[in-house]
Amino acid sequence: MKARVDYQAWQRTRGTSVVEFALVSVVFFLLIFSIIEIGRWVYLNNTVHLAAQESARLLVGNPDLSASEVKARVVARDIPLDPDQLVLSVSVDRRRQRVEVIAQYPYTPLLPMTPLPAGTIEVRVTLRY
Repeated sequence: MKARVDYQAWQRTRGTSVVEFALVSVVFFLLIFSIIEIGRWVYLNNTVHLAAQESARLLVGNPDLSASEVKARVVARDIPLDPDQLVLSVSVDRRRQRVEVIAQYPYTPLLPMTPLPAGTIEVRVTLRY
């Protein structure tokens, strides 16, 4: 016995899959792009932290360097940050034998609807020598 197909029921539900896809795809793509954006923020945060650590290491070896010299040497080490946007604040305390570096880098999300707001990533690194 052959199964009968109810063509009238099929025609009544013809557009529901398109509507369901339209509703689900918005949430799905928002979730995917949010995961990508959070990963991008973590990558930038780690890269700024690496730049601050490298700057502090350079200053421990040569505390007479200026902030611009430190920035030029750090950028020359293939740290993938835009040197025009990277801000380094350097302080050397010879009495306490401490070096402190504050690195700041602007962050703007690629999509405005993702959960991370635009702002500045700031990392502070202190080393003793």
